[in-house]
Amino acid sequence: MKNSKMSLAKKMVIALILGIVVGIGAIFLRVNLTENGQEATWSVINNLLFADITAEGNEKAIGLFYIVGQLFVNSMQVIIIPMVFTSIVIAMIRISDAKKLGRIASKTIGYFLLTTVIAILVASVCGMIVYNAGLFQAAETNLEAAAGKSGSNPLLFIVNAVPNNFVSALSNNGGVLAIVVCAVAVGLGINTNKEKFKQITALCEQISELVTIILSWIVNTFAPVAIFCLLTRTCAAYGVAYLKPALSYIVLTTVLLFAFLFIFYPLFVSVTTKLSPTV
Repeated sequence: MKNSKMSLAKKMVIALILGIVVGIGAIFLRVNLTENGQEATWSVINNLLFADITAEGNEKAIGLFYIVGQLFVNSMQVIIIPMVFTSIVIAMIRISDAKKLGRIASKTIGYFLLTTVIAILVASVCGMIVYNAGLFQAAETNLEAAAGKSGSNPLLFIVNAVPNNFVSALSNNGGVLAIVVCAVAVGLGINTNKEKFKQITALCEQISELVTIILSWIVNTFAPVAIFCLLTRTCAAYGVAYLKPALSYIVLTTVLLFAFLFIFYPLFVSVTTKLSPTV
């Protein structure tokens, strides 16, 4: 198992390096062609490899790198809901002590809300600091502003935590809190009579196992190729003007993820459970 993990890590590193190198090469090729009056040649290359085939005017484009990247992103998104839902349901079912079950259920939702708020606050503060430092600003200014969403009451997340349609909640990747609440409710319900609902329990366990197999296949087989395509296309499609903000975003995101993984999360576990996160 250790060798397979090392093999995957090596594949990911190689994909990252190749993606950056080939992407930078694509940038220089784009600049060279456009400066020498060969925009048509670059247009052919772009339509074949990098074009967003969903954008207006790209109806005849092929966009191979775009397709591969989107397939990976979509495949990761599609397994989020069943993975979260079944994992929480199974965890609730396996708890036999009723008192512990109630405490764990409330803590599951409470800690999810708390960690989400903390993550949003930290990301917002760090994002604003980097933005005010000018690292997110592209060199080009002749871009049309995209229409944004109007503001809403931040307390709406409380209302949205309980969905009015169970099936629609399972199809909404943006409503993870609703999935957590539904999973806790289902797990608590099954726990009241495990024998009666043993078929549902078996189904959740089978779905969880199936999702794990699919996720393992996606990560081990598809992820390195997809990362290479995503990085290369990002560089080629947006050009040198966006290298600084793109790299700033990548570096900031990576640093914050590692900080949460190795600092904030262990500290949170230590404070809330009184246990050592290194055990």
